[in-house]
Amino acid sequence: MLKKRTTILFFALLAVVILGFLVVLRLFPTTHSASINRYAGEYGLDAHLIAAMIKCESNYDKEAESGKGAIGLMQLLPSTAEWVAERCGAEYEETRLYDSEYNIRLGCAYFAYLKEQMGSEEMALAAYNAGPANVRAWENQGITEAEEIPFPETRKYVDKVQKTKKIYKILYAFKEI
Repeated sequence: MLKKRTTILFFALLAVVILGFLVVLRLFPTTHSASINRYAGEYGLDAHLIAAMIKCESNYDKEAESGKGAIGLMQLLPSTAEWVAERCGAEYEETRLYDSEYNIRLGCAYFAYLKEQMGSEEMALAAYNAGPANVRAWENQGITEAEEIPFPETRKYVDKVQKTKKIYKILYAFKEI
């Protein structure tokens, strides 16, 4: 009798764990994974990071628009997207910022540029959120760590993306994003 209860309890617990894992996977999607992997690879970026940025920027809503005018999955400002498109040889059309693949391509190209300019993933994330001019000004003041960033929103953004990246790395450790 005790063995039967233990077995039932084990399988009930296993079912709860599996269901919980499936719920977590739904909270951290990998839609657009082909584009994420393609452009993260093309620009030498971590696909888990790009997935985390999309999760934090738009929650995977390709129609997302911010109050500041940023558009799409990676929340690109049209002026920034136009500059990036020209820089990487892509034709620019603002309406295409709602196209997932196009938005991810330009977002990855822009983030790769920021990472090269800022020297670290952390400060590149800060530049993605607050703009490269702000990060350069902070660096001139000796601020090179996320904890020192004077904009609370940007500090929180960098922390949130980094934590979300860790979650993606755990959830998708054995398969590609």
